[in-house]
Amino acid sequence: MGHLGISIEAEVGRMPNNMPDDKVHGGRSDLSDLSVYYTDPQDAQIFCQETGVDVLTISFGTVHGLYDGEPNLDIELLRKIKEVTPGTALGMHGGSGVPYDQIRQAISNGIRKINFFTAIDTAPHLVKMIAEADGPLNFYKIADRAMEIIYEKTVEILRVCKNEASQN
Repeated sequence: MGHLGISIEAEVGRMPNNMPDDKVHGGRSDLSDLSVYYTDPQDAQIFCQETGVDVLTISFGTVHGLYDGEPNLDIELLRKIKEVTPGTALGMHGGSGVPYDQIRQAISNGIRKINFFTAIDTAPHLVKMIAEADGPLNFYKIADRAMEIIYEKTVEILRVCKNEASQN
């Protein structure tokens, strides 16, 4: 943590993006070969040494948003980056949609922060609830169900992470 008591997270390179109509990350990325986005271990090492960043978010097979196919994390690349960035926590964006066995492998090999925004933000259950409504649907019912979904998904994700952390 920096001298102001503020934790700093940075990203070396660029995470591929598959968020619909996303302006924040520069629009949708070409997802035909995710390896072109992978973080270079040497770049990660130099960046961490020169900045002292607290969390380094790396690209090793994840995508912001929804996956077009089955995610396949490059755990060997993660190991290499962890080896050359001692003392720096590694972060993973694009955790939503990654099979839990791969999440556990990522944690076992050095990932300490994971973003799961899409898993919590998307709610197909709400779409179904609205579509099946017979007549007016009160907003509070939608909001209550959204909060239930967010809670359920968060608990599920925490259980996956906790189970792996307790094995380390």
